[in-house]
Amino acid sequence: MSLKTKLLETIVQVMPDRQPDKLIQQQNTYIGQPISRVDGPLKVTGGAIFSAEYQLDNICFAALAYSTIAKGKITRLDTSRALAAAGVLAVITHENSPKLAKPPLFHADGNGRGAAAGSVPVLQGPDIYWNGQPIALVVADTQEAAEHAAALVTAEYERAEAHTAFEAGKQHAKTPAAILTEPAEVTVGDAEKELQKSAYYIDNLYHTPYYNHNALEPHSSIATFEEDGKLVVFDSTQHVNGVRGTLAIVFGLKPDRVQVCGPFVGGGFGGKGSVWLNTLLCVLAARQVGRPVKLALSREGVFRLVGGRAATEQRVALGADADGHLRAIIHE
Repeated sequence: MSLKTKLLETIVQVMPDRQPDKLIQQQNTYIGQPISRVDGPLKVTGGAIFSAEYQLDNICFAALAYSTIAKGKITRLDTSRALAAAGVLAVITHENSPKLAKPPLFHADGNGRGAAAGSVPVLQGPDIYWNGQPIALVVADTQEAAEHAAALVTAEYERAEAHTAFEAGKQHAKTPAAILTEPAEVTVGDAEKELQKSAYYIDNLYHTPYYNHNALEPHSSIATFEEDGKLVVFDSTQHVNGVRGTLAIVFGLKPDRVQVCGPFVGGGFGGKGSVWLNTLLCVLAARQVGRPVKLALSREGVFRLVGGRAATEQRVALGADADGHLRAIIHE
């Protein structure tokens, strides 16, 4: 018997009116036993290959130029210096990008497809929706050349008022049809009425701030179209099937003509559980230049392009009778 098991038994024994959990007595079980992660040895020895580390022949590299305003419209975009820079193969903007099918909102159709930023066009028009929105996608022979050229892109804007205050945004809040395929509202009985009748109750608002997942491995993708037109993508994702289905929709491909590989993920915490615009842009670049393309976001790029955990305001109310039995539970 391990020291941990003995300690648990001791704790249970000193708790009044408590019976020991039968699971504590079980042997030959995974509970309470040290188990190595399947990917652990390869990760700690450097043997794991992450999405940005795959080596493909004739690969080129992509970098992004970002908007510097939070809301408005591009009135002038100058890419001439970027196009003239050494090693540059293409500069893709809303002015020359092919039209792409709009991805569904993440999980809206119940099968995991869709982009987390599904309502935002990808280099499809001059409108700016957030500070850091990509305004140009530069493809070059080297990473350094791509980043240098992206820094040469300049833009002029017509600014509009950005609404960023949480309190102001609440006035326009909408109840979605579903949340991750589940009903947005579930009601059993009259909880408000029972709460008012309760002998004891708590009714509070709780707030959580915005979080960026900030995984050790930044988001990165490598995309290539094989000779027969099949799309192969190496992506830092926790949801390969969702990425596959979304790419098929956006680029007009049959799902069986899309292969997404993501054997190792260097941290995700949910931030790699949906499709972000960088993956779509990587595939767009590969289609435009006809070569494999790598788009690896910098840490700055992750904060600009990848969403996180939204700020929340939650009402939690519990009501109980004089004997402590719950009569009402409200969470909204």
